[in-house]
Amino acid sequence: MHYPKHLLTVVLLLTCAFRAFETEEAPFDSERYEIKSCLSSDLEEHERSSCRFYVLVIDAGSTGTRLELFEFSHDPRNAAVPCKLEKEKFVERKPGLSAYASSPHKAALVVTELLDEAKKSVPKLLWGHSPVSLKATAGFRLLPVASAGRLLREVERVLRSSPFLTGDEPAASLMDGTDEGIYGWFTLSYLLSHLDVVLGNREALSAAINRDLVAVALDLGGGSTQITFVPQHSFPILPTSFMKEIWLFGHRLQLYTHSYLGNGVMASRIRVLELAREAGKDVFRSTCFPRTVSFVWGFQGKEYQISGKENYSYSACYDEVRRHVDTSNVQKPPEISSHDLYAFGYFFDLALRANMVEEQGGMVELEDFLLAARRACSRYTDTLTSDDLLRWQCLDLTYVYSLLKDGYKLPNRQRISLIKKLRGMETSWALGAAYHLLNTYHEARVTRPVTNLRLWQIYPLIDLCTVCLFDLKRFVSACAYEWLQGFISLFNMLH
Repeated sequence: MHYPKHLLTVVLLLTCAFRAFETEEAPFDSERYEIKSCLSSDLEEHERSSCRFYVLVIDAGSTGTRLELFEFSHDPRNAAVPCKLEKEKFVERKPGLSAYASSPHKAALVVTELLDEAKKSVPKLLWGHSPVSLKATAGFRLLPVASAGRLLREVERVLRSSPFLTGDEPAASLMDGTDEGIYGWFTLSYLLSHLDVVLGNREALSAAINRDLVAVALDLGGGSTQITFVPQHSFPILPTSFMKEIWLFGHRLQLYTHSYLGNGVMASRIRVLELAREAGKDVFRSTCFPRTVSFVWGFQGKEYQISGKENYSYSACYDEVRRHVDTSNVQKPPEISSHDLYAFGYFFDLALRANMVEEQGGMVELEDFLLAARRACSRYTDTLTSDDLLRWQCLDLTYVYSLLKDGYKLPNRQRISLIKKLRGMETSWALGAAYHLLNTYHEARVTRPVTNLRLWQIYPLIDLCTVCLFDLKRFVSACAYEWLQGFISLFNMLH
C-alpha cells in the first residue's frame, strides 16, 4: 500500500518529536539529540541549508518613526557565527510619535501601519515567531513623564494585539541613552566586520580584540547624541557612569559610552534660541538667521516664533551655539584622536545637505564642517524664507562643529567617516537592539524546562503538520524554525 509522501513526512516528524521528549533530560541540552537522525531526505536537505528568521525593531525617534525589519539566517554548519544578517527592510513615517503626545490614538495608527508593512515581508507562518519591540529614544525622554507613559501604553496595546511575538517584558519601552550608544556601536562594528576577530576565535586574547575594535561610534539624533568606543588603555579618573562593561560573544569588554540628552539637533535648536532669547519677549531672535527671516517652527507639539537679527553672521551664531555646548558639560573623550571616527544620524544628513559628501558617504575633516557653516551663515537668498532646512543650516552646522570642536576637543584636521549605510544596511542602533532581542528571546526558550511534556507543547506541531498536507514547502520552513528555536544560542550582549 502506498502512502502519500506528505503524510509520511508528518509521521516522521511526529515520531521525531515524541522520541525527543521520551528522555528525562531536556533534549536541547543533549549532544546526542540530532534532528536529522529521524528526518526524511527532504528535511535533511532543508536542515543543511540556512534557516531564516525575522526581528522587528521600531525606532520611535524624535523626528520620525522607523520600522527596521531584519532577516537573519542560522547555518547549523557554522558554530562560530550564531546568526547572519541577510536583509533589512526600512520604512519611515514622520513626524515622530512624540508629536502625538496629546493624541495617543494617532501614534497607535502609525505603529499599526508599520506592522502592516512588516506583514508583507515576513512569511505568515513565522509571524508568531518573529519578535517585535518598539524603543522610544530622546524625543520621549524629553516629554513629561505622564505624556510619555500614555503614548507607550497605547503603542503597547497595538503591539500586544498584533500577530507578532511579544515576550514577558514590555513590547514598547523607553530606551536608556547608554543602551542607544552601545547598540549603535555594535551595529557599526558588525557592519564594518570588526567583530570577525571575536566570531572567528573564541579564545582570542582581550588585547587582540581591543586592537581590532577601534571604531568610535558618533550618533547624532534629534534629542540626544552618543559617543561609544573601546578604549585601548584604562583611565581611572573617568566618571564611572562613562564606562560600561558588556559581554560580547563570550568576551568581556569595557566600553566608553555616554549619551548627552538635550544635545540632539532639534533639542539644541531650542536650547540655543532659549539662551539667546530676550527677557519678556515672545519671539525667539537669533544671529543664526538674517534679519529678514521670520517663521514659525513646530516641534513636539509646541510652536516657536523665530526671527533673525541685524548682526547675522557665522561668528555671532557661533558665540550663541558655544554657550549651549559649554553649558552642556560635554566631556573630552580619552585617546579619541587615535581611533577611527564614524559619524552617522544627523551628522551624515546635515553634511549631505551641505554637499560635503555624496549619498554613499565619505571622509571629511572637522574643518569641513567649519567651512560649510561659514558658507551657510553668509546666505541671504530668498530661499531662506521658504526652505525650512536651509533656514536652519547656519545654526545646525555651527552646532555640529562646536560639539565636535569645543565639546569633544577634536582638532580641525581630525578625519571623520560620515556614513548612512554600510553593506546596504542602515547604520543605527536598531541592529544592535535586534541582536539583543534575539538573545533575550532564545535564552528564555533554551532555559525553559521541558522534562514533562504537556499537550500544549504538541498542539503547535500538530497544527503545523496539518498545514503540511497543503503546502510542504511552507511547512518544512516553519517546522525547521520550530526545532531551531530550541538550540540556537545567541550571545548575551548586555550583562
